[in-house]
Amino acid sequence: MKIGKNTFTDLSIKIKFILGIVLILAVTTLTLSVVFIRQSERLLIESLEDKANLLNRNFSIVSAKGIQESSFSNLQSLINEVALKDREIKLLVVAYPNGMVIATSDKTKFRQFSKITDEEIFQQSEKKEDSISRDRNRKTLKSIRMIFTSPDEDSEEETAPAETAAAQVPAQLLGFIYIELDTAGIFGKIRL
Repeated sequence: MKIGKNTFTDLSIKIKFILGIVLILAVTTLTLSVVFIRQSERLLIESLEDKANLLNRNFSIVSAKGIQESSFSNLQSLINEVALKDREIKLLVVAYPNGMVIATSDKTKFRQFSKITDEEIFQQSEKKEDSISRDRNRKTLKSIRMIFTSPDEDSEEETAPAETAAAQVPAQLLGFIYIELDTAGIFGKIRL
């Protein structure tokens, strides 16, 4: 077989057909792989966001009670236990609205009853709104959730809806929960 300008024209129809099918399969496989990886990444991010929301929801209930009852040691031990069992949690901090740390999973970075010096965390807490963001540089998913007083659940009296609306007191901000989840381990598994 000569190698040159006429190489492709010298091939039989069967070989040309097979080469065409192989080329189509290669392009299709590559395209589907890229789509699958992007979809997997999106689903993993959603999964981590759901995990952050679940942690926030659970810790906001416990933290609200802990702050109101000043039972910081119980809150600290719960945070330590959860952080030890879950390797994806890089940092979990419960703090007052002014940035004073009540409980933390990383005592080297934040000491209990010290002020948060991380400007990024403090700026997020100043907004007084819940947020979740992904930091691609540090390979983390960051979440902040405000902790408010819960409505008075102890009253079991039947009241008219107008009286209930008038009697409701706006929720008071007790503090916030800051969580950093590690994304490096997850995304290392799905990269090409």
